[in-house]
Amino acid sequence: MAYSPIEQRYIDTIVEGYFPAMPVEPAPMEDEFSLEGVQLAAGPGTRTDAPANVGKTKAPITPEQAADLMRSMPLETQSQMIMRRIAEDQKAGVTGAVIPKDRTLRQNLVSGMQQMLIDNAGMDNGRARKLAESIFGGESSGAPFDIGLIDLTPAVFPLAAQESGISAGEAMEAAASGEYGTAALKYGEGVLQGLDVVPGMAMVKAGAKSLGKTISKQSGEIYATAQRGPFYTVNRKNPETNYGDAGERRIYPGTAIENRTSAGRSSVYGDETGKADQEIQFRLKPENNPAFSIADQISKQFTGKPYQYNVEMEPSSLRKQSAVGIAYDVAAQKMPGYGDSVFAAYKADPEYAPIIEKLKIKSYDDLVKKSYEQLEKETIAQFNALPINMSYHKGGEGNYLDSKEMLKDVHLHNHLYVYQGGDEHEFLKNIDKGTGLNSNEMFRAVHDYFGHAIKGNTFGPVGEETAWASHAQMYSPLARIAMTAETRGQNSFVNYTPINAKITEQMENVRRAMLDAERSGNLDKVEQYKQALRDLGGQWQYAKQASVALPPEMTRVDYSGGTPEYLRSVQSPQGEELALEHYSKSAEMSETDPAKYGTAAAGREAERLSMKGAKKERTFFYEAGSKPEQVVVSVAPYKYEAVGKGLYDFDNDPLDIRQIAKVKNTSTIGVRDEASLRNDLERMIYERGFKGYVTGQKGSRVVVSFDPVEVKRTK
Repeated sequence: MAYSPIEQRYIDTIVEGYFPAMPVEPAPMEDEFSLEGVQLAAGPGTRTDAPANVGKTKAPITPEQAADLMRSMPLETQSQMIMRRIAEDQKAGVTGAVIPKDRTLRQNLVSGMQQMLIDNAGMDNGRARKLAESIFGGESSGAPFDIGLIDLTPAVFPLAAQESGISAGEAMEAAASGEYGTAALKYGEGVLQGLDVVPGMAMVKAGAKSLGKTISKQSGEIYATAQRGPFYTVNRKNPETNYGDAGERRIYPGTAIENRTSAGRSSVYGDETGKADQEIQFRLKPENNPAFSIADQISKQFTGKPYQYNVEMEPSSLRKQSAVGIAYDVAAQKMPGYGDSVFAAYKADPEYAPIIEKLKIKSYDDLVKKSYEQLEKETIAQFNALPINMSYHKGGEGNYLDSKEMLKDVHLHNHLYVYQGGDEHEFLKNIDKGTGLNSNEMFRAVHDYFGHAIKGNTFGPVGEETAWASHAQMYSPLARIAMTAETRGQNSFVNYTPINAKITEQMENVRRAMLDAERSGNLDKVEQYKQALRDLGGQWQYAKQASVALPPEMTRVDYSGGTPEYLRSVQSPQGEELALEHYSKSAEMSETDPAKYGTAAAGREAERLSMKGAKKERTFFYEAGSKPEQVVVSVAPYKYEAVGKGLYDFDNDPLDIRQIAKVKNTSTIGVRDEASLRNDLERMIYERGFKGYVTGQKGSRVVVSFDPVEVKRTK
């Protein structure tokens, strides 16, 4: 059959796009799976004969769940399964294939095929849409290919049944009930001629294996939900292991919050204070930790790498994460230029560039959308692997006092409280029919379990950063972009920008006072201070809910701080403008060079600027009309005039940068590190996009410029 050049290009695109080279072991399907009783139909309007045992056993999945599980599969996986089936049919001499008749699936396939034809086959939008609909939409006109029909479900569901622990008849009964049927897929003879079908069947088997696991997890047999007072419970019906059976075979009957000692009850975790803590430490070890075992399996599935229990990374700090918090703030505000600059950085990044090219991501917004879509899919898979019961709450009824209380709940009672309130997420809002939860609520549960409970990471700034690293390695690179924004980005904004600096300082003062009261045995005062901490906690401000992508370097474990230059330039804060004077050893200069600072510096200032994270590059100026020090003009006799722009008012500190620097550089006993504080101040001024700062009394102020400044020689 002869094809036009455009049609042949389309065919080549199909082959290249949906048949990547796969390192698989050849294995004949019939050696492992049986299709006995299944006939493949090759004529219009015919259906597959069901196996003999159909109807004798109640199907463990409903037709709606069967449709949902296929809908939840990645578009690429759906298409690959279909195309691989075509390859096997070519081997058997059958022409054509089918797709599920579910409308949403067809629309997804039509849209994806339309865009691929526009991008790779040179078609205009109208013709691409018409051809895509003729292939995946079931219409009868516009296709250059012959028509053939087979049924996809007999090929996949019996294989899936093997993996899900149900019979082929049970799987086929659900498939044949009408929700899953056949639809016409027009395809020409010889499109896939010469293709090795062994990898194709391996792909079908691999897809069926994944499908089988999805069936078993989304069948409604795992979770039982109920509203109990303020709590919406999502419980496993048949837990494989009773993780509450701890220590000396003692069962702990209640959750942490239901059995707090403050409620007048003795602790359900044992009267001996250290006993529960000892059991927690035992269960956090990888060899005793169910969370670690599950995380390792998921990490291998989505990244191809084993899970690392101890991730090597630089500790959480203001120096490391202030730039991340600023980036999140800038992205959430949708500052002009941010999206284009960040997307350009992703396209140039060795890790992300191939993903962007493969998925044909065209813009920053498209990158954000696809990242969140992938995050949602992988989060659902992680949620379905959770071995715990959950209680969701909207009013804070289930808030833990601290991370230790959560660890006891998870590891000694196999239970987790999860917050369910908040605004609707832009992307993580789809409802799971089996549990009634949206994907954002699922993400909160999996992050608490795999981010915090897996190794005891706390809820504070340091623990949240470690929780990000623990959890991020379980996600594919594309999903990790969105996951990083939701965790590391929000944590950095909340804890490492000035938004909560004043409250943090007040809380630290209360904690110091409470420590003194504990040492003196004044228990009444201790309780008063605890209540004061709770009141201050109620004033805590959280990050604005925003779906963003942080700069690519901020999505990696080895990130150690710093802001990319393009992030500074898109902020362009107004700052102050000031007439300046500069003295130099050079008689001919048109622009200052901040990199030359330090060639003659000595003493305490040089020591401070040699510290890690210090912004050393700078040029000093006087406010015009100021009297310079004699020590300066004696070694730098040439005077220049300039205009400084975008300067931060160091003394008035309009953005409260000094407040967060002061809090983060004061120890628990109140000792302040002035050198580190100064470095943090200067660095955050730079990260906010200011070109420098001005300090001192008006009329004789001094300016520190981080950027080059144009100068003009004066007499």
